[in-house]
Amino acid sequence: MYYQLFTRRIYLIAASIFWAVLGVVDAGLASPPEVPMLSRESPSTQRVVQHQTYLAAASDDGTKIPLAIGSGLATIYSSGDASLLLALSDRGPNITLNNAAGVAAERVLFPKPDFNPSLYALTVRGSDISVHPSPGDSDTGFLLPKGQALPVTSSTGHSMTGLPSSRKDEIALDSSHSEIDTPKDGGHGIDPEAVTFDTHRKILWVAEEYGPSLLAIDPSTRRITKELYPGAGLPELVKHRATNRGFEGLAYMPSDHLAAILQSPLHNRSNSTREGFVRLLILPATANPKDAVVTYPLVLPTNAEPDSYKIGELVSLSNHRFLALEAYKSKDDKKHYHVILLDLHKARAIDSDHFITSTGKITAPIQRSLVLDFKDFSWDSGKIEGLALINKNRTLIVSKDNDFGITLKPREREKTRAQIATFQDLPTEFLILDFPRPLEDLIATP
Repeated sequence: MYYQLFTRRIYLIAASIFWAVLGVVDAGLASPPEVPMLSRESPSTQRVVQHQTYLAAASDDGTKIPLAIGSGLATIYSSGDASLLLALSDRGPNITLNNAAGVAAERVLFPKPDFNPSLYALTVRGSDISVHPSPGDSDTGFLLPKGQALPVTSSTGHSMTGLPSSRKDEIALDSSHSEIDTPKDGGHGIDPEAVTFDTHRKILWVAEEYGPSLLAIDPSTRRITKELYPGAGLPELVKHRATNRGFEGLAYMPSDHLAAILQSPLHNRSNSTREGFVRLLILPATANPKDAVVTYPLVLPTNAEPDSYKIGELVSLSNHRFLALEAYKSKDDKKHYHVILLDLHKARAIDSDHFITSTGKITAPIQRSLVLDFKDFSWDSGKIEGLALINKNRTLIVSKDNDFGITLKPREREKTRAQIATFQDLPTEFLILDFPRPLEDLIATP
């Protein structure tokens, strides 16, 4: 059931429009204090909406498992007083356990290993969000079948799981802490984190972290019709994504290209080197590898703990400008969640085949600017992962991933040494922000 918590008119803090041109030398340039680009002259109506339903299957101890649909958002159409969005589940209930001595791969508990990552249709009308089938829209030709969940299936019709397809990074365990065999015959796992709508071909693209890979999906059958992965449609180098830090943001561009951004810097484990920046890939939606372009988006903020830095959802404003989610922990141990603007007008492509450990080799980075700082909102900005624009780009919708409410019970020394998963009754939350003009106008360059 959805319900509105409150409606409040808020005013964003005063700000002068600010461009943070990022450092291009090894040490980086000291950044001036950042202020959001949206000023007091841009009032916003803030509404928080919660979604609370549960998986059909309960936990081992009978506890309800909250459904998680906040990992990614995509706008299918927005017209009149109604908008259709797709929300994306994560890979299913999972939690990382304490690692055993000498084990490099992370041990991850999957209490429901047969979970099928799925898409969910959201209808937004004013301050109301509901989940139900859509009859389709004549302008887009997009038609959703009956039923609430839209499970992703392989090209051969097998249900996808959320289990790791390789044990190099993560070892999947069931509730008894036994290792789970890697599925075969097309039933391999995906870790979906972003979805976008290809308006030209009327198909969906999903970005997932394991490959990392990009998946083309037929919206009527939910079958994967094409898969791009390192060495086959994507640069070979992106296979060096950090553990559980593959593609997190994906956007379809007016130029008929896809923009896909990695969550964190690439990590070459063979020599323990890590790039000091995050890579953004731009490639044609026709998926011709020869035309793929890799560009450099940003140097890490000077006050960020490098290992904590993450880039999330992408939303295209034009062929050169994107909104993105940014999260990191600063050196004073505070968490930061932002909406930022990435501007590619002056950016140049970089080498897609080799590691670049020196940021001094980057001569034309993408410009980054702070658009919104979630600390300025009366909203617990816990794990923000979804971002979408509707209402002619006047309304911004943000979602949080509740991770199915999973947590670990403390070890009971006298009974068992195994950690047991339990579930908190956490809803998926959406923050809806209304602006008087399209965001691309409010955050225009000086």
